[in-house]
Amino acid sequence: MKLQKYIFLILLIGGQTLSGFSQSGQNPFEITPRLPEPVEVVDTTVLEPQDSRESSESAGNPFDIVKKPVSPQKEEKRALPVPEKKEKTQPSVGTEKQRPGFLFPTILVILILTTILLTLFRSYISRVYKAVFSDNMLHQLYNDRLNVGLPTAFTPLYLLFFLNAGLFIFLTLNYFELLPAGPPIRSMLIITGGLLGLFLLKHLVLIYVGNVFPVKQEISNYNFTIVVFSIFIGLGLVLLNLGIAYVPEEMTKWLIYAGFIFIGLTYLLRYLRGVFIADKYLQFHKFHFLLYICTVEIAPVLFLYRFFTSQMQG
Repeated sequence: MKLQKYIFLILLIGGQTLSGFSQSGQNPFEITPRLPEPVEVVDTTVLEPQDSRESSESAGNPFDIVKKPVSPQKEEKRALPVPEKKEKTQPSVGTEKQRPGFLFPTILVILILTTILLTLFRSYISRVYKAVFSDNMLHQLYNDRLNVGLPTAFTPLYLLFFLNAGLFIFLTLNYFELLPAGPPIRSMLIITGGLLGLFLLKHLVLIYVGNVFPVKQEISNYNFTIVVFSIFIGLGLVLLNLGIAYVPEEMTKWLIYAGFIFIGLTYLLRYLRGVFIADKYLQFHKFHFLLYICTVEIAPVLFLYRFFTSQMQG
């Protein structure tokens, strides 16, 4: 009986205790953590500038940088783009100049014509080269001037000289940037036409002098000498023009100088032949010979020089 009383007493005390805990809302078996609860950290980077400025001012951090308000005028000046300074670039050595568009077809036509003429009149061209360095061959060619084949060969070869000489002068002026304003092909045609007119005028003056004065035979011989030496220069300028047009720029100047030396030596040799032709008249007609030199040889050159300089200046 005593044991039953003790059990009943324990159950009574335990029931009252459990009812007290249930009224207080606490679970006697709940495990409470010993560590403090985590504090929520607010990310200040997502705050607006004004909010962050106000929070920093309220915090009183001495290391915070407070931005001063910018006036609208300064804001506009700051918004204007700053022009970039362009660096001065020096032209690289060896850069090629722009070639005219008509240059390639012109040189191609000249090469085709030269090939055709060399094929058709090979024997006459060989005699021209020999006549330049041999006075006897020059007289032989002059005696055969009435032959049918000789005028037929010399006419296209003489015209080829004007085309090559005009192209040489054009390439020289183009290299030294002395061409007048306008289309390059116009300058090429003017130069070639000027040379053709100059030589035609020279031949007409010589024919007139031969008909007026008793020197018709010598004048005719000298006219023929001009044609022979011009053909020789025209054939020599074919390769020079090709080189001047397409070699690197640092070599172009030397080819131009070589062309002037070649033309100068050939003309000097032609003048010596002219002196030999007029040898018997020089002793008694020195004044007339000097007058011819100034009128026919020097005056046309000065005329061409004046014409080209006026074209370059405007």
